This record gives sequence, structure tokens and C-alpha cells, in this order.
Amino acid sequence: MPNVSLELIEEAFIAPIRFALLVDDQFPIYSKIVDKAPAASQDSDRAAKLFNFCRGKGWLCDVDNGASDKDQERISHLHQSDLLVVDFHLDPAKQEDPARALQILQQLAQSEHMNLVIIYTAAEPPSVVQEVAFSLGAGVTLDADKFKNGVQWLEDLDPDIERTISVQLNTAVLDNFLYGKKPNGDSNALRKAIQEAGAATGDLQNLVINVLCQLAMETRVTPDVVARRAKQQGARVSFGKKDESFWVTQGNVFVVVVNKQDEPAVLVERLRSALVAWNPPALQVMMVHARAALERAGRLPDEKVLESSRRQAGWILRILLGETAEIRRTHLQELYDRIFGRLVNTISTSISEFGSKVFEPMAGVTPLLQAATMAGDESLNEIVVFHALNEHLCSEPHVDDYISTGVVFRSLINGTWDYWVCSSPACDLVPGQATGWDGEMKPLLPITAARLNPIRQSVTVGTLLQDATHCRHLFLSEGGKPIALEIVDSKSRQMRLEMMLVEKEGRIENASFSARVLRVDGDGKPTTNNVDFEVVGMLRKDYANRILAESGQQRARIGVDYVNRPR
Repeated sequence: MPNVSLELIEEAFIAPIRFALLVDDQFPIYSKIVDKAPAASQDSDRAAKLFNFCRGKGWLCDVDNGASDKDQERISHLHQSDLLVVDFHLDPAKQEDPARALQILQQLAQSEHMNLVIIYTAAEPPSVVQEVAFSLGAGVTLDADKFKNGVQWLEDLDPDIERTISVQLNTAVLDNFLYGKKPNGDSNALRKAIQEAGAATGDLQNLVINVLCQLAMETRVTPDVVARRAKQQGARVSFGKKDESFWVTQGNVFVVVVNKQDEPAVLVERLRSALVAWNPPALQVMMVHARAALERAGRLPDEKVLESSRRQAGWILRILLGETAEIRRTHLQELYDRIFGRLVNTISTSISEFGSKVFEPMAGVTPLLQAATMAGDESLNEIVVFHALNEHLCSEPHVDDYISTGVVFRSLINGTWDYWVCSSPACDLVPGQATGWDGEMKPLLPITAARLNPIRQSVTVGTLLQDATHCRHLFLSEGGKPIALEIVDSKSRQMRLEMMLVEKEGRIENASFSARVLRVDGDGKPTTNNVDFEVVGMLRKDYANRILAESGQQRARIGVDYVNRPR
């Protein structure tokens, strides 16, 4: 089941294209033909076909021969295009060497822009896509010491035996290696040859197969390309071959490989089918479309957002009145959040219409299954998805700042993680504004925090999710796994409120801070323990304010003289 239809993929990725750049060492470029006719070796006809095709699509178009040896200079020019069409062999002196094109792709993957690239090649696409994928980091990640052991095992073999093994290495085995998977049935003949050569265990056989694949791919690209491979190898790379669509994606680049024998009109068809085969998550498609919509809107929405000079002056004054650079940065971040929220609202009609088409309920499919499928993982179960929903509703990513209402933090005490949520009013925690006793404690910042009870068992978390609207739990993730944090005691319905003295006026750096926690020692005397804390989340304002309200109510309980009837 595709996450998004072909039509919506095209609307998000292809419709926004405005400028295409053609890069081929055999293409004539304007700066070279102003004073003289193109050389006979240049492929002017093919360049003209591609150029006219792009102009026929309504795109601006330019031609480059990729001749620059200055990587940064070349990349700063190439990544300005919405669509890059690149010949796989760009070095006139080395017609079989793809190093220059591969280096361009490696640079684009790490650039600051999303890049759509069509590799336009006379070579066979299945071979090209392997080299592109490997250059961008695809492949099983091999431990350095184990890799060295595998190489040594091969070097210790008789040369004839090593050749017998090597001939069993086929394209299917290489494909599987590049997908980052364990050797499968396609490697049976190779595995048998390795076993007969003395590798008795399955682990050693798998290692040797992966080492052979790694060495084979390294011989097909230059050492410079190997050295530039992405550090996170197979984890961020996927490539596929489906319906004659050969593609690779990693980082900020999406590459489709097309044969030069195809007519120019086929380029966009191959790109479209490759994007569909990639099957990006629906929310990613929505974000791509929203970015393009903002770009198309131009400057006009800015004027609506900024309104009058009077309001702009007020917003700016908020920043300038900050007493420290840190406070000014906090106010500036707040302004960015508000401005961009208003900016999105100005184009909400167009992006909402697109989103409505993306998330149209499917007949005969449960919302849960459709949500998991559109996220790209049909195996997600009900507990995980509903937990993710409630985590999204109650929390947001935390950024380093000062501690405030709703910051959730933890500390490892006696081998166990204890959790708290800050329940002090945000206005009392603004640096430099504390008066009275709170001000006298500077640079220590007194706060009240509610201790939380962590619940990790999946079944129990699932049960709690059935009563999520009771608002007795926070739903966050711990190491990527769902966790529920009980706010009030399940029996007494009371919070466990504590006083802490946070150092550096509550400053959070690298998601951590230190505080002095009030405790009673063995003699019954008050003492403070210095504790290091790690921030794990931040509640959205509505949820943080609910915590604040409940803690205030519990500090002034009504009916303290009630007497419980014996059970």
C-alpha cells in the first residue's frame, strides 16, 4: 500500500521544479562557444534535446561541463538547481571513471538543500546504482577489527582457492550487502565455497561474504570516493530497482539513474516512478509540499504577518529589553516561533487542501493501520501508535534554555531512574526577576517539582492509555521505548511535591542541569544533596499549566479535617 498517491508525489516533488542544470563533460557551455564553434567531440545534439525538453516543461535551464577541480566552487554552483541532470562519467581524460560524479553526489548529500538528481549515463543502470549507493554509504557496517580479520583470512588462502570463492560473488549478493542485510539465499554458492575453504561457523562465513562485497565495491570506485563515504553507512541509505526505476537516497540527495538511450521525456517519468518506489512517509511529503508553497507565496505573506510598524516595534522592543544575551536569544526564538506560525497560517488554505488529499481515510482500512502504513511501518502495534499520539499531544522537543513549568527531567539515583516535572510558575523562574527570599538565593533558583512514577511495562502502559483522558499520566519515550509517568499517586490522588535549588539560576545546558535536593539525614536534620539531572522532555503549555494548577490546588487542600471511614 503506497503512503501517498503518484499524483500527490508529483505535486510535492516535481511540480515545484523551476530550474534544471545539465552537467556533462561532452556538452558545450555558453562561455566556451561565444568565440568559437563547439568541438566535434561535443554532444551538441543531446544537449539541445535535453535543453529544449526542460524549456518545454517551463523550466529555466543551464548547461555545465563539470570541469571544475575546485569541489566547493562546483558544489556551490550545482546545488542552486531544483533538478540536476548529471552524466556519470565527467572526466574527459578518464572516460570510465565516475569519481567526479560520485564526489558531486557525496557533497550534495551533505549540502543544506534537498537535491533531486538524475544520473544520465551510457553505462548499465544496475551497475551504476550499486556504485552510487556504495559511495553514499550503503552497505553492511563492518567492525574495523573484524574486517581486518576477514581480510587476513582471505589472504591466508591459496590463490587458486581465493579465485574459486571470488567467482561466486554475484550481483544479487552485492545488492543484498548494499541493502545492509545479512547474506541470504543468493549467497548459498558463495557460502559453500567459503565453508569448503575452512570457514566452519556461520558467523565467519557471513563476515567473509561481507568483506568480499566491501572489497569488490572499493575496487569499483576511487580511494578518494571511499574516504568520503557517509559515516553512518547503511542506516541512512536505501536504494531500489522496481519497474525500471533505479534510485538511491541519502541525506539531502535523491538520485535516479536513467540510461542515455532513453528519450529526454523519459527522465521525468523515471524520476516520478522512482519517487513513488521510494514511498516516503506521508508527513515528509506534506512538509516538502509546505516548503514549496511558502516559496511560491513569495513576499506577500510577509506583509500580512508583519502587519504595522507599531507592532513590529513592539516585537523588537521585547528582544532589546532582555537584560542578557541569553534572555534576548530566548525572546528571539519566541518571536521566530510566532512569526513562522503566522506565516504558515497565511498559506493554510493551499497546504490544508493538499494535506486533506494526503490523509483521506481509506475505505475498508482501519485508521490505525492506515496511520502505521502512511508512516512507513505496518508492523507498529496499537499501543505504540496511541502512545506516540498522546506523546505528541502532551509534549514537544526541549531546547536548552532555563528551567520552566513543564520541564520533565530525571536522575540516576541508587541505580534507578527517578523522574520529576517542574511545577513552579514560569513567571517565578525568569532569570533576574526573583525578589525577596528567592532573589537572595541567587544564583540558586528555588523550584517546586512533582516526582513522577515511571511505568515501562508495555501491557500496563497500554492499559493506562485506555484512560489517557483522565490526565493522570504523561506519555514520553525512554530510549525510543514508550513510557508512562504517573503524575499523582494512584490511590491518594496526591502529587509528591519537592523543593529543589537549581544551580546557575536554572540554566539548562546540553539537556542537563544540577540542583540541590532537600532531604533529611539519619538524625532527622535537613540536608541538601547535589544531584545532576537530565532533561527528557517538555510539556506543551496547556499540559504544563494543568500541572501548575493541580499542584497549587494540592498545596491548599480543602477539607483537611475529614476523617476516613475504616475499610
